[in-house]
Amino acid sequence: MLPHFLLISSDNIADVLSYNGIIQLGIIVASIAVVMIALFKFKASEFYKALLLNSPIKAGILASILPSILFFIFAFVSGGIYGYFSHNGALLTLSVSILSLFIGAISVLTFLIDVSMSYDTKHTTLRTTIKIILWLLLIFWVTDFDNILAVHLSKIYINFGTTKISFWYIISNIFFVFSAIGGVLWAIAVFDNVFIERFTTLENNEKSLIKRVFKIFAGFVGVYVILPTFGVNLTGLSVLGGGLGVGIGLGLQKIASNFISGFIILLDKSVKIGDRVVINGVTGVITEITTRYTVMEAFDGSEVIIPNEQFVTNTIVNQTHSHNDIGLELSISVGYSSDLRLVLELIAECMKEHELINQDKSPSIYIKSFGASGIDIFIRAWPLDALKDTNTIRNDLSIAFLDKLRANNIEIPFPKLDVTVLSN
Repeated sequence: MLPHFLLISSDNIADVLSYNGIIQLGIIVASIAVVMIALFKFKASEFYKALLLNSPIKAGILASILPSILFFIFAFVSGGIYGYFSHNGALLTLSVSILSLFIGAISVLTFLIDVSMSYDTKHTTLRTTIKIILWLLLIFWVTDFDNILAVHLSKIYINFGTTKISFWYIISNIFFVFSAIGGVLWAIAVFDNVFIERFTTLENNEKSLIKRVFKIFAGFVGVYVILPTFGVNLTGLSVLGGGLGVGIGLGLQKIASNFISGFIILLDKSVKIGDRVVINGVTGVITEITTRYTVMEAFDGSEVIIPNEQFVTNTIVNQTHSHNDIGLELSISVGYSSDLRLVLELIAECMKEHELINQDKSPSIYIKSFGASGIDIFIRAWPLDALKDTNTIRNDLSIAFLDKLRANNIEIPFPKLDVTVLSN
């Protein structure tokens, strides 16, 4: 419980306006001035600049808590010295110095809320609401308004049949439930966006698996914290678990299968985030693996939602499972009168001149077949980044081939139709 001097009342206000109180206010103001000067010099130091560059989260936490710590040290020591020599006590200074630690804790908490929820702009209102609630709780606590509110609202009852429940009981429990839910969601956000991202050696699949396990764990913790508030017997959840098992066996087989398949995918790494796969004739890049489905982004920008079960039971072409070397295949046709050796040399020159093609791997250029209109030539190149540059290389090579062949008077055949007119 906070010192009584910190609670706002007429007696305490009178004490503040006394000679002893004014001196203590002067000590508090002086402490604030010292803290501001020290904080300004600290933020201008090379140490803080380096910390801000290398570890912005640590720098933010330190900048949030440091003012409170400095104020506590200076005000607590100054107030103690004044109280010792004046024999009047320095309760106001000591109380405010202790209060500064609570303010520092809330500052760190609000900073972490900003960091953990900054990845999504839709959470701006939620972040602001949480911070306002935290500061209001501190104000209510300091002014003892929470106890006053509890006393008055406890006198108001709401009848539910034969049961009478106080209005304060309802409000306090609702606040507790929302606080527990908010705490669980915030813990998940911090874990997902701050803690787990620091482990740069982990692959995306491993991060997704750890995040999913933590979410399940946090959900169970939240349930076991919230339900006893309403008098729910947790041993009865075993019956619910049995019923859920029957439900899965009867009607939720697909959902359960997709859920388990999601864990299998993340564990065996048969498909990873960033892999280029071909499934049901559609080629795309895996962008997300969720509990029930996997998201694949096709090359036209559309997103394909694929149930996780398909990756376990069906044959999937994973073009980047063990490496990112994906061949780019093209084919062109030249006329039968063309110098084939010259054609092959010109094609090879075009591929050597392209900066996005891996020159360490020899391209494949060979005659594929003799077509109806010309000779078909097969070409395979190896892009440096096939996931990014495939279409660019395909377009550039097509133009380069056409320019080279035209410059050397090599015919590009097209279908011809001979029409013979027979007279009667």
